[in-house]
Amino acid sequence: GVPGPAGTGLGAYGGLYNSTAQTPAITTGGTFVQVVLDTALPSLDVTTGTSSITIAETGDYEITYNLDLTGTTADTYISAARVNGTTIAQSSTTQTSAGSGATFSTRLGNSAIVSLVAGDVVDLGITTSATPTGTTTINANGSAILTVKKLSD
Repeated sequence: GVPGPAGTGLGAYGGLYNSTAQTPAITTGGTFVQVVLDTALPSLDVTTGTSSITIAETGDYEITYNLDLTGTTADTYISAARVNGTTIAQSSTTQTSAGSGATFSTRLGNSAIVSLVAGDVVDLGITTSATPTGTTTINANGSAILTVKKLSD
């Protein structure tokens, strides 16, 4: 048959990840703090800043994130992608860390499709279900990552 037109790829995309370990300042259960994402991935028609991605084109986007955590005690963590500081409900994930002694770990991640408008700011938040009982570390070298991909107008 006759070949179809060449694809144009994604209309907009981008992402951020962490290059160094961090200890998020979670002091109150249920209160999200922003995850520090200090290294930009390739992007097109989005602006990556320190820990956030600003949308340039209105449309439907897939937002994906992953977090690898290590703690000194077992805590129940909640993570979510956020738009303009408001959590995206369908992106929220809850997981209790597992381990023994002084090393407990957990992995959180999710993906959601949402409608965004130009100027929206996307970031990644984390909290615990109750006041944390130990110290939490987000491991280094891409243990926290957030990406956006425009799917349609």
